[in-house]
Amino acid sequence: MPSCFNHIIKRHLLHGFFFAFCLFFCESVKAQSKENYQISFKDTLEAAQSFLLYNFIHLKNLSSDSASFVVKISASASWDLISPKETKIKIGGLQEIIIPLTLKKNKSTQPIWQQINFTIETPGIAYRQNYFFNIYSEPVSKLNVQNVYQGLSNKDPHNILVNFIMKNSGNIDGLYHVTIQNENLGLLYKQIIHLRPGEDSVIKYTYHLNNKIWQHFNNETVTLNIADSLFKKPVVREKERFIRSGSSNNWSNTYYDHFDLFRTDSIFSMHKTDYNDVKLGFETGFIGSSSRVNYYAALRLSYDISKYSKFSFYYRSRQFGIFNTIDQDVFTISLKTKYWDIKAGKISNSKFFLTYGNGIEVGYSWKNNNKITVFGVKHTPGFHTTNDNAGILLKYNIRNVLVNHDLLYNTDSASRIQSGILNNDIEWRTKKMEVNINAGIGTEYNTNMVKNNIKLQNGYGGYKIIYRIKEWAISSNYRKYGKSFPGLYAGSSTQNHVVAYRLKRFAAELFYQVNITRNNFFKDTLFNTDITTFNTTKYGVRLSQNTKKSFLSVGFGQLSQEGQVAYSFTPRYQYIELQYSLRGIKYLGLSFSNSSGYAAQKNYKTGPVFFTQSSLSISYKSLGINGGNTSTPVIDSIKKAVYSNTLYGGPYLSVKCGKNLNLGFQYSLSKTLYDNNVNSFAGVNLAYTNAAAGTTILANISSPLKKANEKSIDPFKNGYVNISLVKNFSLPYIFKKKYHTLETVFVVDQNSNQIADSNERRIPNVAFAVNNLHFISNSKGVAKYRHIGNADYTVDFTDSKIPGLVPKKGNVQTIKSQSNEKISILFSNVSVISGHINILQDSSSDVYFLANNIKVMAKNQVGDVQMTTTDNKGNYFFNLPAGMYHVSLNQDAFNQKYWPDKMNAEADLVKSKKVIIDFEIRQKRRQIKILNSNPGKEVITKQPEEQKADDNKPKAVKPIH
Repeated sequence: MPSCFNHIIKRHLLHGFFFAFCLFFCESVKAQSKENYQISFKDTLEAAQSFLLYNFIHLKNLSSDSASFVVKISASASWDLISPKETKIKIGGLQEIIIPLTLKKNKSTQPIWQQINFTIETPGIAYRQNYFFNIYSEPVSKLNVQNVYQGLSNKDPHNILVNFIMKNSGNIDGLYHVTIQNENLGLLYKQIIHLRPGEDSVIKYTYHLNNKIWQHFNNETVTLNIADSLFKKPVVREKERFIRSGSSNNWSNTYYDHFDLFRTDSIFSMHKTDYNDVKLGFETGFIGSSSRVNYYAALRLSYDISKYSKFSFYYRSRQFGIFNTIDQDVFTISLKTKYWDIKAGKISNSKFFLTYGNGIEVGYSWKNNNKITVFGVKHTPGFHTTNDNAGILLKYNIRNVLVNHDLLYNTDSASRIQSGILNNDIEWRTKKMEVNINAGIGTEYNTNMVKNNIKLQNGYGGYKIIYRIKEWAISSNYRKYGKSFPGLYAGSSTQNHVVAYRLKRFAAELFYQVNITRNNFFKDTLFNTDITTFNTTKYGVRLSQNTKKSFLSVGFGQLSQEGQVAYSFTPRYQYIELQYSLRGIKYLGLSFSNSSGYAAQKNYKTGPVFFTQSSLSISYKSLGINGGNTSTPVIDSIKKAVYSNTLYGGPYLSVKCGKNLNLGFQYSLSKTLYDNNVNSFAGVNLAYTNAAAGTTILANISSPLKKANEKSIDPFKNGYVNISLVKNFSLPYIFKKKYHTLETVFVVDQNSNQIADSNERRIPNVAFAVNNLHFISNSKGVAKYRHIGNADYTVDFTDSKIPGLVPKKGNVQTIKSQSNEKISILFSNVSVISGHINILQDSSSDVYFLANNIKVMAKNQVGDVQMTTTDNKGNYFFNLPAGMYHVSLNQDAFNQKYWPDKMNAEADLVKSKKVIIDFEIRQKRRQIKILNSNPGKEVITKQPEEQKADDNKPKAVKPIH
């Protein structure tokens, strides 16, 4: 193709392209020229506590000529548009106008982002542009409870009624846990109620008190709790009471109330019968160990003869005694009066001698707790104790000084030793100081020695002083017995001296302790080890810190031991001790203690030695573990020390099954000192206790997990089983009547002769109180107080509300009752002012004004004021004498939202005996005021992308300031 021809084609194509571009540009300019305005508004509005939202559309005419616009607004279904839906405006050249837009949130508004659309049209050129902005209502959990009635039913007093209306006045679904409970009455009602926003529900619950419960309660408190939870499904299996915290309505999503229940009846009893109770307790069971099984039975009896006198008796057929000896036919009889105290039967452990046998003890008391006691004991054959003793004990006061004298005689048939002791104690106390001084003398005579009988005499003495001043405390305790002093404490010596400084949580102590004992009592296991407690001298410093959640104590010093059988000689230890306990943490408990000592032994070939003793206890809820270990040296001056290492411990589990049953499981591992044998036991214990039925069942089973050491003297080395049943009864002592019945009859004295005539009307439903008991007369006007003692009884009619009737002798009367008698209480007729208070309020209101408990006052011409309150239905009345009265309401009970149509009224009880005055309380209607307030500084924002209404907040573009 010739080049010229190509040149012509390219030139025409270029002209065509240029022409098309110009045509497109002109059309674009023409279209843009229609949008001759500029608009700005807030693209995101968020509702907080207010129920009104405001947006302001700024519309500016960009041309120099005036222009007309039409603004059309369409709101969502759950928002009410207060502004006009369509606005026609005309704006001058280069002028700006502000169009206010107001939206009202209603109760069905959901807490989601929603879109508000509006359009701007330009008449004449058919131009229309769509815009939108997003609004949001915060989630509000709000509960309203109204018209609550709580108490015993008037028709059937055995029924507890709880009625109320609950309403979800928030904007989100509510899942409400309703709980009504009282443990003593066996009342536990739980219900889960699902309410949508604005929905309400009427709750009616009735709980019937059976005759057994009705007869045993006088007054109880019932709690009502309603809580909104976080859960979405009304399933009972869900956990309870995770309360949702209200956003702008703190605590408005929970409701708590409690009310007192008073058993109202025409018959009450102070005691069960007119006779004193004889309390009986029977027990039976068995104890089995190895191949031996011992059955036993026991009887307990007690009887309150009078206010100061009591008789009791106890018998047990057999029991395990000390060292596996079976003791049979154990009994004790006791009679206590105001001045005398007499006991006969089994008596154990005298003050200075180990005694076990049958005897008698007689005591006589007089004023200021002065007392003299005489006793004598004969030992039980077959026991390891073979001594008999008797004595006289005298206790008396000299002002604030207490003095004790003990004169004791003891004879031992096995060792043939006769002893006598005279003991004296003087105790004096003030606020800051305690002083106790002890001194005594004893004599001992051995009848085995035919020739040259020796009569040994020795004494003892001691003191105890405690002095406190501010944060300081000084205590000193010393007691020393002679080597030939009779009884258990011969040759023993104890000292304990402490200087302590204590603040609220911190304490520091300097101490010196000595414990010397000649009699080494047998101790079988490490659970009761005698390390650091037998013939020891110990001194040092102890520091402690005590908080709400923990206790920590640290001590250190020196310790020496003497006289133990396993030692040729004893070193002097440097020791440290530690105690720690954790408390105040829910379900968790921790206790730890350790005592350790070290002796260098530089001058002996044995080398250094040490001892340690530790114990640990940990528990969490029902599970726990106890344990410990001890290491003690056996040494002499030549050989190396040999250590006796022992360990004990094991886990346990304690489970509560229901209200009355407890189960326990434990495993223990220990080592006995006397045979160096390791023992492991598994055990189960059961305890069932029903106080109402007076029944207790106890069972303990322990079994070794390996064959027991046959050389062991442990009586329970092969395990044991112990099962017992206890049953308690209360029976009337019918041989002597102690109480009587007071019967009251309520009568209208119609002829005013001050006598209850047979033809005069009896008054039913008279409410009155005696102490904490709430009586009400039956249909015949009679009420009885049964099984009462001789006394003056105060009858209170303050809460008695019988229209037109008042007690003639006043609202509070005293009745002296000493025998079975029937007393008439007279009432007289009076004038009555009555009425009703009606509440008129908006059904959609979240705030409710109840008609109950509104105070109403009646003032006579003299100025005397009578007051009463409305009942649950808004009714009230006054019983008043004839006269002119000014009846008024309490102004403090009302506010701007609720106000009565009248605050007072006049009543003439001269012309009429009955006057009715009603009041009406109205709720002020809410008014919505459209505010044309200054919107403040507006910014031009970029329109967000279109979004559907859902739970996701749109991402608003940050305004350019």
